[in-house]
Amino acid sequence: MRKLNQDIISAIAEKLKVPEEKLSFIPLSGDASVRSYFRLLLPEGDSFILALYPEPFSPQRSDFYQVYQLFREGRIPVPELMLADGEKGFLLLEDGGDTLLQDFVEEKGVSKALPLYKRAIDILISIQTECYRNLTPDHPAVRNSFTEDKFLFELGFFYQHYIKGMLKAALSFKEERKIRDFFREVSKELASKPKTLCHRDYHSRNILINRNKLLIVDFQDARLGPFSYDLASLLRDSYVVLSPEVREELLSYYFSHHPSVPFSDIEELKDEFDLASLQRNLKAVGTFAYQYLVRGKEFYLRFIPQTLNYVRENRKKFPHFEPAFSVFSRLFSWED
Repeated sequence: MRKLNQDIISAIAEKLKVPEEKLSFIPLSGDASVRSYFRLLLPEGDSFILALYPEPFSPQRSDFYQVYQLFREGRIPVPELMLADGEKGFLLLEDGGDTLLQDFVEEKGVSKALPLYKRAIDILISIQTECYRNLTPDHPAVRNSFTEDKFLFELGFFYQHYIKGMLKAALSFKEERKIRDFFREVSKELASKPKTLCHRDYHSRNILINRNKLLIVDFQDARLGPFSYDLASLLRDSYVVLSPEVREELLSYYFSHHPSVPFSDIEELKDEFDLASLQRNLKAVGTFAYQYLVRGKEFYLRFIPQTLNYVRENRKKFPHFEPAFSVFSRLFSWED
């Protein structure tokens, strides 16, 4: 992670026309990002979020900026970009506060958060309609589209960092083949679904609540993918566990409010949602294991059991994947 240095402080002070000694920087946790984050406090009480990139970059050509422009044109509530310095490798963004949707649910409960979840789904629908219509063929969201190989890579990440890395599991040749066949089938099936624009990490830690309004962050990896992918991130979230009844209500809300879903009925939506959840949850466990093993972040370990529980609950919906599930059952000590 990049550290805040004197060159950056001087550059910010010069651009904001504020003496260096009047600037205060408070380190923030940046989730699973390679960027470093700070809250910048100004003498008069204003504040910004400073995002430090690992190295210099061209702001206007960056994926962040191009997705930011796309989302702003589509009236998606994202933090306003106040200042960009590619040579020094930083961005100054509107400060949306510290209250995550995850925090709101933990403090107020799911019932109080339900209107916020519906608002998050409204925003998601706007991403899939207004923003999708404004995409150009050379946009990074198109170039980085989810493909069979991409899905397969993410599942391989889970295998490498969780099964082999954290569990240090010894698998027979037949067990390994069952898992790899399962990865290929899931990736192929998911990649064949109709595509729309996906935020890519649309969960409760990337949705801020500021003055009872939502603010969407961490959107720079937006890409084309299945309609249900972001729904899977939001409704089978590693950080907030919703009841099946609430999940059903929100899926129905999405289906009834979306003007152009490619599903003939809600059951077809649920089928794709379950498949996307399967891939997304396994990918998340791989990321959590990587963050612990490679980057030394223990924070994510607490979310692995409930994320794997989603996979276990999904098991009965995919009898054709049972060979792999039987291996998972042994590895993860599931009760049959």
